[in-house]
Amino acid sequence: RVRLKRKNAQTELELQRKAEPYAALAHLLGIEYPKSFIDLSWKYLLKCHPHDSIAGTGVDQIENDMNYRMDQSRTISAGIQRRALQNVQLQIDTSDVNKDEVVLTIYNPSPFKRSEVISAVLDLPLHEGFKNYSIRDAVTGENVDFQEKARMEHPAIVRHLGDATMEMQSMQVHLHIPLENIPALGYTTLIIKPEQEFICVYESLVTSPNTMENSYIKVQINHNGTLDITDKKSGKTQKCLHYFTDNGEAGHAWRHIPPAFDKVITTLNSAPQIELLEKGPYLNCFSVTHKMQIPAHLEEGKESYIRRLDADGDDASRSDETRELQIRSDITLTSSSSGVHIKTTFNNTCEDHRLRVMFPTNLTQATHSFAEEPFDVVERIIDRDENNPWHNTWNPTHPHQKFVDVSDGQSGLALINDGLREYEVTDDKTRTIALTLVRSFEVALTTVAWRWEMHPEMKGSQSFGEHEFKYFIYPHSGNWDEGGVTRQAEIFSLSPEIAQAGAHKGHLPKALSFVEIETKELMLSALKRAEDSSQLILRVYNPTNRDLKAKIAFYKDISNAQILTLNEEPQNGDDVITNGSKAVFEVKAKKIITLAVEL
Repeated sequence: RVRLKRKNAQTELELQRKAEPYAALAHLLGIEYPKSFIDLSWKYLLKCHPHDSIAGTGVDQIENDMNYRMDQSRTISAGIQRRALQNVQLQIDTSDVNKDEVVLTIYNPSPFKRSEVISAVLDLPLHEGFKNYSIRDAVTGENVDFQEKARMEHPAIVRHLGDATMEMQSMQVHLHIPLENIPALGYTTLIIKPEQEFICVYESLVTSPNTMENSYIKVQINHNGTLDITDKKSGKTQKCLHYFTDNGEAGHAWRHIPPAFDKVITTLNSAPQIELLEKGPYLNCFSVTHKMQIPAHLEEGKESYIRRLDADGDDASRSDETRELQIRSDITLTSSSSGVHIKTTFNNTCEDHRLRVMFPTNLTQATHSFAEEPFDVVERIIDRDENNPWHNTWNPTHPHQKFVDVSDGQSGLALINDGLREYEVTDDKTRTIALTLVRSFEVALTTVAWRWEMHPEMKGSQSFGEHEFKYFIYPHSGNWDEGGVTRQAEIFSLSPEIAQAGAHKGHLPKALSFVEIETKELMLSALKRAEDSSQLILRVYNPTNRDLKAKIAFYKDISNAQILTLNEEPQNGDDVITNGSKAVFEVKAKKIITLAVEL
């Protein structure tokens, strides 16, 4: 049921970090806050969070119902976000833009400035002579370089509530644009201008066969599809990263149990197809495609299946019948990135198996793994001594949110993902991080040991069909805190929103930051309107082991600020110092703070 957990992670993010914040910003500009719709989206989401539901331990109908609820929540959140940004966009003054030019606004959902390569799809009107074009910064007037991926003639549909749907003959272009310092929780504006000549940079990050590099890292794709990644700052190379391993699954929803006679298949000795998909000065992408022969299902032994499910010994094995599992990974490096983006897709047709992607860190001196959890980063010991509860069994897997990190104090490796929830760090010298992609098992229900109810007719837990996962390999210096892993996780998880518009009058400047958290270690959990007033609510937390001084800047002066409880009730003892548009307050280690602000 891995789809449920990944979908839930995306549903939470879209509601908490996009719909609510953008609606709150629009409300600051005088737009009605859509509280009833936000509440409805939350109700659909929270109905998916009972323990056995979100864990995927129930019958197939529960999964069907949860998918429906999450679809409703995501659809409502998308509508809230779209309408909020439309209202912000209409208040940006672009009246000085020529009629034959196109406005492009990039919205940054993070409370800090971001510099990165933005990918956009634009519809440029053919009749305005947009065969060739340039891009310039609307504030400075300076030209902005870009990389064009593709162009095609495209009939763009224009929906007008006061008239019939229209069609605009367009040239659709796919672009990659490097941008610096996009304002925190705000926006910047670009202008697309028709030109007589097409000016584009044609350099490439590909430096040799199957190799790409930028100013920060070098990525070598080996013959077996693994990656050697060199951190140019430290000079350290981590080798043989990103291979797949598949083993049998004889367990159930609550527990992974390998069959007694297991077969473990890896891609370490494979010869995948390696293809260059895109190259240029700002974004390069290779695809690596493996073809694995996977046992089709579990073969029950002569022992009782009850012993197998209770992990009390069994003689089950993987079948001799196999099916092909084709795994494709698109490996992307941008000019501004300190890590590697990977999108992995496959179609699962096999039962009773666990597929994982492996990253040997070879950080032999690392003693703990560090993983993001709600409002925290927790550490877990890697080696199991006689006092460890897992001492006499196989190495445990653990839950996590956006990232898991292993570091020896000098250097580390973080794996950041978009909704995978299970990891393991091997307790051998390789200190390999394993991320679970799929764990397929037969539905078996129990409330009392030795009383198992089997449902082989239910196939939801086998995770058949198409899968897509996105993750980010991030080598860094120091530990997770010193390496800035939390901010990298934020950047990976929250992509900027892009709006295309024309010229119109407004009262907002062409670039603006609504809210900026200047304390880089402080994380934003929520930005919303208060439940019972028009105040702006910011919920922040300190995942580090040290006290921090929070410094938060707003786009207007602060008239009142106070610390509240999680229930948004007044709280004594915590002072907020305000100075114009800035708020300053203390945040103890591992502390959650709810700040109410009036501007």
